[in-house]
Amino acid sequence: FGVGIETQMPAYLSYGQFPEVATESDPGISYRYIRESVLGKILESDLPTHHGIEHAEAFKAMACHLMTNSGSLFELSNIGADLGISKVTTERYLGYLRDSALISILYSHTRSAIKTGRSLKKAYAASTCFIAVVNKYPPDFYEKVPQVFGKIVETYVWWRLSQRFENLAFWRRRQEEVDFVVTDSERTWLPIEVKFGTRIRPEELRPLLGLMERQKIHRGLVVTRNKVDKLTIDGRVIDLVPFYLL
Repeated sequence: FGVGIETQMPAYLSYGQFPEVATESDPGISYRYIRESVLGKILESDLPTHHGIEHAEAFKAMACHLMTNSGSLFELSNIGADLGISKVTTERYLGYLRDSALISILYSHTRSAIKTGRSLKKAYAASTCFIAVVNKYPPDFYEKVPQVFGKIVETYVWWRLSQRFENLAFWRRRQEEVDFVVTDSERTWLPIEVKFGTRIRPEELRPLLGLMERQKIHRGLVVTRNKVDKLTIDGRVIDLVPFYLL
């Protein structure tokens, strides 16, 4: 059952989230539809017209940059400088993208709501299809260039988690980072790492295990490419679950 799902995931992540083209046999046609009729209409017509955007090309370039780098840390001042627009304008444009649900922001975990707005942040594309289309990543990159699909899969995992959990963040201290942290009203933590490689090396779990030790967390989750397993390391349980079963 799981294997059947996995074989369908490259197409689903690349263009299959749009029913209009989900059954199209030619990915090129599907990509063109998403690029022109979905993204093009929103970024080049709907939003510029509605908001009176004065730097339409910079606005579109900013949206494509954030989608291309989905799941990466970003600084608005740096983006604005690259595009030749002010930080105030860049903040306004980000607001338009968030309001239109094209881009969502994930903040680093902090105990203070006041600090959240000043904390590190990542941008995630609303659809993995947008990442594939903007960058022209074909579905066969799933096997040929797995590092590309690793970023796409992380965006998919973010999307699935954001649907299920209200308190979702990432964790970062110095150079160590855990992809996602879910907390509940009792401040119980569930740390989650995404590992798309065919093998998971012990050193890759060091940040996750470090966070679990620091916060006295007894259970963690690693979202994998296709591996199902349960590891017990120093008394801590780590469940391994394929991303397509989330």
